[in-house]
Amino acid sequence: MTIYLRPEITQLSEGLDIDLPDSWLEPVERYLPAMRKYLEYQVSLSKKELSIITLGRDDSFLDKIEIHLDELRVSDQAISIFRNLRRQITRATWGVKQLLGPEPEIQVYVKKPLPIDAVLPGLSAQGYGEPVAQQIRKVASILEKSHTHFFGADFTPGQPVPFQIYFTQYLSEDAGVLHRLEQVVDELKLPSHVTEQLIQAHSLLSHPKQTIWISLSLMDGSIYPAIKLDYRDISFKLATRLLETLQFPSSTFDSLQMVAETLKVQTADYMGLRLAANAAPNSSIYLTRIR
Repeated sequence: MTIYLRPEITQLSEGLDIDLPDSWLEPVERYLPAMRKYLEYQVSLSKKELSIITLGRDDSFLDKIEIHLDELRVSDQAISIFRNLRRQITRATWGVKQLLGPEPEIQVYVKKPLPIDAVLPGLSAQGYGEPVAQQIRKVASILEKSHTHFFGADFTPGQPVPFQIYFTQYLSEDAGVLHRLEQVVDELKLPSHVTEQLIQAHSLLSHPKQTIWISLSLMDGSIYPAIKLDYRDISFKLATRLLETLQFPSSTFDSLQMVAETLKVQTADYMGLRLAANAAPNSSIYLTRIR
């Protein structure tokens, strides 16, 4: 691993109270060639978690992911899901996100626009019925999208495989995007407090000529009752205002300050906010270290 990154990962983990196992570097180093070209951190301010993200395109990168999944002893179904994605989606950039800590987990996602009608059959094969397909089509229609932007899956030993569907919206001077986001919240039948949180967050974090990400999580045959938003180029000062506005616990402020001091940065490439029906808001920041 690039020399300066190993100590800062250790420092971030200590600051987040993450108990890194002695062997934490082994699964990370398999992706070292890719990490020399691209490396990103995701820091969950709410859960105090740290993940490493890298990207690749060639077969050797995908081979390493499959070997990694096999070593994690994920289910045969999970391996089959990854192989099907690999077989069906060609000429794409793939991302892999590793959660650091005692409980191994990786997320694999495809950075390639995919037609909605190409995504739905694969979800149907995993038990997501027509009501879910109709809802995904409706959300895509509200957002004026015919394609997903990313498509991802989480692989955790002993757990079912949840999926993520990502869309984008480009922000202009008008309020059209906020209106569409409110419609998505209504379509997902999320309670009124989610709409209120959405309006508060969007008014703080949005700025013209910015592309934001909107993602849905699918698990256990249905769409999870939540919406996740990712806003680009957010200063830590603005992030603090958001945490204050949505009344995040004090530990999230401590985590944000720790990241700023450890990495000597004051702006996140992205700030993610997950708004759920039956849970407190969850926030993460994303910081690219090598690109």
